[in-house]
Amino acid sequence: MTPVKTKGAWRRVCVTLRRWEIGLRMRELHGDPDAWLLESKLPADDSLWSQTRAHPAADAPVGPGSAIDLVESELRLRLYVVHDYFAGLRTATGARSPYSLHVLCRATIEACAYATWVFDPAAQPAERLLRGLQLTQDPLRRRLNSLRQVASEATSADGAALDSEMVSAMDSVTALQEHVRQLVRDLHAELEAAQKYPGSKPRAVPSATRRVTEMLCNEMGMPHEIDAYNRMSGIAHSKALAIIDTWSWDTKRPSIDYFSFLEFLHLALCSIDFMLERREACWGETRNGRKLHTIIDRVERIIEGEPGLQPS
Repeated sequence: MTPVKTKGAWRRVCVTLRRWEIGLRMRELHGDPDAWLLESKLPADDSLWSQTRAHPAADAPVGPGSAIDLVESELRLRLYVVHDYFAGLRTATGARSPYSLHVLCRATIEACAYATWVFDPAAQPAERLLRGLQLTQDPLRRRLNSLRQVASEATSADGAALDSEMVSAMDSVTALQEHVRQLVRDLHAELEAAQKYPGSKPRAVPSATRRVTEMLCNEMGMPHEIDAYNRMSGIAHSKALAIIDTWSWDTKRPSIDYFSFLEFLHLALCSIDFMLERREACWGETRNGRKLHTIIDRVERIIEGEPGLQPS
């Protein structure tokens, strides 16, 4: 006689099948460049980004290129970073690794939040250019500090070649940093003189927590997800209380309920979709969003209560 499956066993089978299904769909999406706008053409003539490119400061020399080249490189890298994080999320979906999931979801959401800050449709061209340049300032500062640290720890045994190389590298970063700093000042002055225009008041780069909160609450209409983001941050920073919440005292191992897992994944996927939606609108191009929307819809249906998957 074939034994009757218990409710718990049947749920485990269903969960395994859903994880496999979602992972397979994510793999297919990851390999589709049209869905990620990774090979985009020039922005449409009447697009918001073309207006940004037409701003007088966009052609200002910055390092080996122009201001707009630097900003577009910064944003392009963020697209590639999110694309790569997505590959990690797909792996975490199969392994159901609690800590990896927290960290990858958080990193994905924050990268999307800063990209959408620049792609803000309410911003004026000068404000959009300013925000893009501001995002480059902290990495430049960190790079210069790192070079100075390496130079200060160098010894005579390292040779004159290293000294010359470090001086040249520091000079290049310093020059680039000064060009960016001057452009930021000029754009700030321009925007402060034009505060009568909506959304034109300049501001500093918001902290990650503030920017994510703005995106989730004010732009995406998902204020209830702030708690999930805070839990991700707790794990990412190795906070004891956050880690304890993921610990199973029965198995003595980290664990995460399947629905909490899907909650985090859903938030990361929605953030990616929102970022690509803004990028699409700003550039005046069309992406293939069907595959991503299918995954989001599928996750939502499971969360809302697919028979056999709800925990008892």
